[in-house]
Amino acid sequence: MNQQYRTTASSLRVRRTGMIVRDNIITSIPRGTLVTEKDNSLYQGWLYIDVVLNNKTVSGYIYATYAEPVDTPAPAVTETQIKEVHLPVEGKNISLNMTHGRAYPLNQPGMPNKEGTTHIEKINSIYRIINFLDVETSLRYRPKGGLTFCNIYAYDFCHRSLCYMPRVWWTGKAIQKLSAGETVPVQYGETVIELNANSLYDWFNEFGDDFGWERFFDLDEIQSEVNKGKTGIIVAKRKQTNRSGHIVAVLPETDDYRAERINGKVIKPLQSQAGVKNKRIFTSNWFYSNLFSGFAYWAHD
Repeated sequence: MNQQYRTTASSLRVRRTGMIVRDNIITSIPRGTLVTEKDNSLYQGWLYIDVVLNNKTVSGYIYATYAEPVDTPAPAVTETQIKEVHLPVEGKNISLNMTHGRAYPLNQPGMPNKEGTTHIEKINSIYRIINFLDVETSLRYRPKGGLTFCNIYAYDFCHRSLCYMPRVWWTGKAIQKLSAGETVPVQYGETVIELNANSLYDWFNEFGDDFGWERFFDLDEIQSEVNKGKTGIIVAKRKQTNRSGHIVAVLPETDDYRAERINGKVIKPLQSQAGVKNKRIFTSNWFYSNLFSGFAYWAHD
């Protein structure tokens, strides 16, 4: 079968089976996503489809009520490569002991980076970064007045891991100018704005692969990739976008710390987060919550 459909729900979950259960969610796709019917569905009222997401083909089931047949595919969207951006720290001292300056990258002395050629060396350096950032006690990540700082912690973790995840990102108008070859200065609130977790979910979907990130759709895969010494992220977007989404680091397993498995399959990856409660190391599948319209796993070598 090659019938194509366009999704009509604002956020439609793709599942491993045609049943609504918590642990069979592969991903969520937005309204207007083009999917191709793959085969006759084993489940009444469901379509078994292929969908291309971040240059990978994902197969799964979607509820047929929220898909309308189309004759021709939607036109492809061409993404423009845009350079990374950070707020400049010249003349500033941005440290873990500060409760301001969170839009800036850290620049205190003695900060570790991810390094090494073997996976063991890379894993050891990842844990040096985690221990240095000290999420459970550092003032930079301490919740305050209802505000939480998962995006700050994830940014610092990625920055020290030598892979790009934005803390601030170009405005739409700045991107237009950059795409036209113009030079654009970094001006807070004018050419760049801060990104929260909801915005980071969108950024990874649009720009992640341009900056070396690869998306995965299986918990075993993302944990396995991180166990090789890659940098891992899980990010989720809230249905109510005026509420906080969430983003966490995925950590490699060691003799002391393990993901949770059932019958050898990862059900709760090993993670580190800032949030309502800052946790250096924990396991959870928080991203399956109905509070989120979508979630994604990403890794960077």
